[in-house]
Amino acid sequence: MNTSASVIPNQAAIDPSNIETANQTNEINSYWQKLFYTNPNLNYVQNLYTFYQTGPSILNLILALITIVSVSIFLFSIVIALSLLPVFTNPSVLNTLPGSVLFGKVSPVKTISLNGNFLSSVSPFGLTIWNTKNLDNYTHVDTEELEHVDHFNSTMLATLSKNANLSYWMCTGILVRSTRISKMVYTAMLTTKSGQVILSSKNATLNVFNSKLKLEKNFKTKSLIVDMVILLNENLATVDLSKQIKIYKSKSFDLIKSLNRSGDQGRISMLSTCYLEGIEHIMYTIGPKLFIFDYINENLVRIITMPGNIVKIKYVKKGLAAVAVGQELFYYDLLSGLKIENITIYRNIQTINSNSTHIFIGTDTGEISILNSPSSYVSARLNNENFAFIAMNNGNIFILNSQGQIENSLITRNKIVSLALLANQSLVTLDSNNQIKIWQSKTLKLNKTISLLNKTGNIEHIDTGFMSNSEYIFYSIDSTLYALKLLNENAIKTIKANGRINAFKCIEENYVALAVRNVLFFYNVKNGSYVKDVTMSAEILRLNYFETFLNVTTKDGKISRIETKFIPAKKFGNGSKKSAKLKPIMLVNGVLIPIVDGKILMVEKQTAKIVFEKQIFDSDMVAFEKLNEFIICAISKDGNMVFVNPNNGEIFKKFTFKKELFDSHIESITIVMNKFILVKSEAKIVQVNIENGRVDLFEIK
Repeated sequence: MNTSASVIPNQAAIDPSNIETANQTNEINSYWQKLFYTNPNLNYVQNLYTFYQTGPSILNLILALITIVSVSIFLFSIVIALSLLPVFTNPSVLNTLPGSVLFGKVSPVKTISLNGNFLSSVSPFGLTIWNTKNLDNYTHVDTEELEHVDHFNSTMLATLSKNANLSYWMCTGILVRSTRISKMVYTAMLTTKSGQVILSSKNATLNVFNSKLKLEKNFKTKSLIVDMVILLNENLATVDLSKQIKIYKSKSFDLIKSLNRSGDQGRISMLSTCYLEGIEHIMYTIGPKLFIFDYINENLVRIITMPGNIVKIKYVKKGLAAVAVGQELFYYDLLSGLKIENITIYRNIQTINSNSTHIFIGTDTGEISILNSPSSYVSARLNNENFAFIAMNNGNIFILNSQGQIENSLITRNKIVSLALLANQSLVTLDSNNQIKIWQSKTLKLNKTISLLNKTGNIEHIDTGFMSNSEYIFYSIDSTLYALKLLNENAIKTIKANGRINAFKCIEENYVALAVRNVLFFYNVKNGSYVKDVTMSAEILRLNYFETFLNVTTKDGKISRIETKFIPAKKFGNGSKKSAKLKPIMLVNGVLIPIVDGKILMVEKQTAKIVFEKQIFDSDMVAFEKLNEFIICAISKDGNMVFVNPNNGEIFKKFTFKKELFDSHIESITIVMNKFILVKSEAKIVQVNIENGRVDLFEIK
């Protein structure tokens, strides 16, 4: 049953439609008299008119009335036709909104809020609350113009009006309490589970009201807050005009962390959260660009560029986000940047929100379109030096180049669970039917199918590696690790862990790292012997291997580096790159790795995707050190020294010395007074002037 409550009475409107009636009638009569008397082809009309003029006056009156009515109908038809012209020319009106549609008054839907079974929207005409289980059951409250709405929980919500009235409502539409606060522009409003309302105002102030609508906390920020969001741990994240993302502790609002994004060109307009493989990230927008930021490890994961300025963003599920641009709604996989689909709404989108099953889109014409959440999502992913392999739950696989463009695609029939690459770069897929398939690297033609349907339990993870000089496909079922030999397709048990295997990686020949709960174990798979273990801060979600170390991602969002140098290094497969015997450098935006033949490789922390590969020498390196945030110093075995920008791998200064100047084993490199580089080896210290390359040599006795 629909109900309606009124807080402010509606005012009667004045209809001015009858003001111009007399003037219009005079103009009509004048026009028809001229037509009748001046048109030579209408003699019979003239005679008829003359007859009626000489007849009784009543006939003249009837003729005049007939004329007026006819002309009025004619002009009215023209007006109607002109008024309907936009209907036949505007595609926004011709086309029907997709999905189910909630019709409101013809005014923009400013904001949508969801909690439990309740959907609330505000517009210039007031507040409307729907029950999402029965959309015919709604409550509309006529109020002053509202700007913001947000739910505390499934029974209470808060609104803020343009006139600065802050109000608390029951989800039945009953006003609980209301108060007038300082009248100014408020840029964002949030509610907390503890009953607080947080408002950011144009005078660069954060205001916190308690459940009694009393001002609990009020403090200045250095810059105007543009947007804000509540994080999973209830902490508050804000972004301001100076492009500082700040995180405040819940309740006390003490500043925990400030993240400087001033290097991003343009003004940040929106802030939201998303989840990549179970870890919370921050999304923010600048014009047409969507930035995915790992705020825990301070790492920019991805930038997705849209075809126009972004209106709204909303995380949906399983790494997918909904992005509104004009009248288009896009779904993107955030980690890969792959567009999953887009839908035309045929109205300008004002706001979007979502729950576990549906997307709600508010339009500028007052409707709310309700769409089912997308059924397609990324089920597995894999990166190598040049490509990203993206597998969908519907069995499709896309191969993306380094620019995120689709180079090739593959259609399979079952959901892909896991991906791996053989030494010859052939793609290995594991599907939901426990079938392992091997696809040729270039043509992507199916080369082999290995059915493991007889195995008890579902295979969860696969990887490839070498054991006793033969290549194997390793896979895990619950707590057991198996090795499948490619030559004869025989599978053997190798490791029985003391719990379900969350993830595993083959690291060197005969060795594997596997995660059980929050512990990382290292085993020799050849003889099944335990090597060592490392206890992490939380449950392990993901492992990425970089030849000399592992990046371990845990449930608390941390990415930890675990060295694997204790394992004897051997060649791992044919054609794989062997790292130079130098330590990789951990940076904010990735890992910079020195490799053979004088090259360096930048790899993203989160995705293991290669950002760039640069040739800085023609020979191998003997030293590779980070001097400060802006300089990395590298020395080649033939006596060259370069200074490299860590952000892009470009050389900005180079010196050439005699080959004998530097020893082959360099212990350390340091910078002194931002003017000198000290290169220390066992027998000497070489001092290099950064400005002119002048060298001083000091022997160590």
